[in-house]
Amino acid sequence: MELKALFAHFSRHFPRKQWMGEMLLEGGASTYHEWLAGKVAQNAPGEGEYMPIYHASADETGFIIRFADGEYKAEEWRKGDIVDNFYSDDFRSALMWIDAELNEHLQWREDAMLERLIESAEQHGMDSEPQHQVGDLEDYLRAMWRLLTQEQRRHFFGSADVASTFEGALGEADPLPDEADLSAYGLRAGAWYENDEGFRVRPMACHVGVLKGVGIFEDSESYFDLGAFKDQFRSTEEV
Repeated sequence: MELKALFAHFSRHFPRKQWMGEMLLEGGASTYHEWLAGKVAQNAPGEGEYMPIYHASADETGFIIRFADGEYKAEEWRKGDIVDNFYSDDFRSALMWIDAELNEHLQWREDAMLERLIESAEQHGMDSEPQHQVGDLEDYLRAMWRLLTQEQRRHFFGSADVASTFEGALGEADPLPDEADLSAYGLRAGAWYENDEGFRVRPMACHVGVLKGVGIFEDSESYFDLGAFKDQFRSTEEV
């Protein structure tokens, strides 16, 4: 049984220290992964029993494997509701189904946690004064910013969502001084261009095949190979 996404979960229940101790005591020669798979199999739920996996009982979110009438049922729970399930007479198959679903589930949980922060700020404003909601959101944004790498910050400023929200609030982005004439390259300086990942940039100048672009602000610069840029980016008027 090769567990990938679930490896971290079960390795907390059956740590390497325990494996090393058993290997020394019993003289075994199995690898940690082999030993871990055996431990998980030994702890499969019996008739009428269940095994929670990444399951938070407070809001009924996570996975549960139940065993009844000779069949295993794996359930995915989200905020008190079963959103998906899988049936098998084989415990390993039930585990592998969860293993395949886990990363997407954990991504949903992270997104849900963000929404909880936004909701808590809204509630703070409702319970006291509206500016408290704004203040909480500002604190969250600044805390997130401190955790971003330089590359992540660059992508943040190049995000189409950020650019459109910024323009919606202030009317338009900063004008670009000293724009070059890019018509010879089939581009329009200062116009928004966007790739399939939602990264948005405004071309400013081109020199020896290297295109300089900026995001919302003049000093948020990015550099691209001209040919690659034209292949990957389209004018937002065409998107």
